[in-house]
Amino acid sequence: MKQKKNKTTKIGFAIPVANESETIKEFCLDLIKNIKLFKINAVVFIVIDNASKDGTKKILEKIVKKNNLIKLIYEPKNRNVVDAYVRGYREAIKNNCDFIIEMDSGFSHLPSELHKFIKGYEEGYDCVFGIRPLLSINYNAPLKRRLFSLGGTILSNLLLGTHYKDMTSGYEGFKKDVLVKILKEPLRSTGHFSQTEIKYRARNFKYKEVKITYRFPTPRVKMSSVYNSFSTLFYLSFDRWLRR
Repeated sequence: MKQKKNKTTKIGFAIPVANESETIKEFCLDLIKNIKLFKINAVVFIVIDNASKDGTKKILEKIVKKNNLIKLIYEPKNRNVVDAYVRGYREAIKNNCDFIIEMDSGFSHLPSELHKFIKGYEEGYDCVFGIRPLLSINYNAPLKRRLFSLGGTILSNLLLGTHYKDMTSGYEGFKKDVLVKILKEPLRSTGHFSQTEIKYRARNFKYKEVKITYRFPTPRVKMSSVYNSFSTLFYLSFDRWLRR
């Protein structure tokens, strides 16, 4: 069943930020420009915590005073990036957003591609997931990151019985009631493997994958993140086995 976007449809954005003083103002202005361009009734929740040390928070405080679309959430109790994602999600849910988009700042996810997620919502999908061109020679990512993403996708699909083209990508959107169900239990992931965990929980919902441009991937992958990824993956695999 198609879902029409109208003037009362509210789109929420959950965006964690940290140490992005060089790009955060430009990113926010570009996001606002595209929200207006696509005529979206939106509210943006930017979540920042004590991990940000470079003055990003002060820049955002000035932006918020001039733009009522953006709400700055300061949460010093966050333990990791997943806490920031979840806090943004819950703020959007609490504010009765019909469709909630998670994206990264710093232009790793482009505001100009918002329409792909809105279109998926209008087509009646419960979830819309961005996928990177992992196999393309034009995908400008360090080899280590590319192999980590490809390997993670292949292994996760194999162990979890899923069929996603990109299991480790962010930039995704969810209907509110679907996201409530996905977040019913706390996420075990403490790093970016949370994207895979969320996709596993969303596997039985109606979802669509859309191609995105992913920019500025960092070459470094922390060993603690790798360990958490594997431990969570095997936990989810065991959970799948128990549910058979």
